[in-house]
Amino acid sequence: MKEDAWVGDHVAERGASDVAKPSDRISRLLSGANTRWRRYVIRLVQIIVLLAIGIFWGRDVLGNWQEFAHHAWRVEGGFLGLAFLLLLVQILLLALIWWRGLVLVGTRIPWHQGVALWLQAQIARYLPGGVWDVAVRLVLGQQIGVSKQAMSVSMGLEIGIQVLSAALFFVLSLLAWARGALHAYIALAGGTLAISLITISPPVFDFLVQNGSRILKLPPLPVQLTYWDLLALLAARFFAHGLMGLGFVLFVRGLTTIPWSSAVRMIGAYVGAWLVGYVAILMPMGIGVRESVLALLLKGETAVGVIVVAALGYRVWIALRDLLAALLGLGLLHVITRRRSLDDG
Repeated sequence: MKEDAWVGDHVAERGASDVAKPSDRISRLLSGANTRWRRYVIRLVQIIVLLAIGIFWGRDVLGNWQEFAHHAWRVEGGFLGLAFLLLLVQILLLALIWWRGLVLVGTRIPWHQGVALWLQAQIARYLPGGVWDVAVRLVLGQQIGVSKQAMSVSMGLEIGIQVLSAALFFVLSLLAWARGALHAYIALAGGTLAISLITISPPVFDFLVQNGSRILKLPPLPVQLTYWDLLALLAARFFAHGLMGLGFVLFVRGLTTIPWSSAVRMIGAYVGAWLVGYVAILMPMGIGVRESVLALLLKGETAVGVIVVAALGYRVWIALRDLLAALLGLGLLHVITRRRSLDDG
């Protein structure tokens, strides 16, 4: 009787599983279909945005074609080279900022190892999808013993710091445009500064980390950050934004003559445009968005066509910088591995 009962239960279980299998297949098919539709919708939105940007550019360039065609273009290698050098310094500083954030969340690795890891991952930003640099960092981090949780928290800290610092930088640079509206500017700058200081306070950051871990079903990560730690990261990222903006000014100066008196406005405008492009997550690396916002902000400084050409050229400069940085990261990793093998031998 027991055997018959066991056989009956076994058959019933198999029957139930057989019944469940088609429904599981249907669920997977529907999930796959939804994923494909989301991908198609995102691609359609990207195409529409790029077309709108193209129409905006084309209208302004054609409307100012005579000014653009007869503009006094010139190429000065010294300014262009200095702009590229500033971009190199900036990316090394960004790598160090991320490494310091990783250390502050409790994972200690040598600075050169952290810099090599970060630099290698940056070239993956150019792959379709916009998240491959995150995936590469997670994989490379696991290879050297950095947990996914620590890596995720350090990247979350990095994103928060760079968005806050860019917003603060742009708002402070608006003083160059303020002129008569100084009272309104002071209120805006004061509010942005207060929000930034509150957001980077350790209790707020710890609350975000622990709730993020709970949502992702990860064990709690004890993070002990002081206010000065976070303020130092914010100041370093603020300085890095300044380097990027100054590099743009030098790049433009290498293509045409601009008054140095407009440098502060151009630096602030570039950082603001970078921020808008950064948060425009549907567009890979903010392509088109950054250039359009920059053209709007600097419309009164010089011809729109000149701004668009300079912005696109500077994006190429940044891409070449990222490629060189990735090669530098690979070379640094090779040196670290070789030195370690010699020490072990």
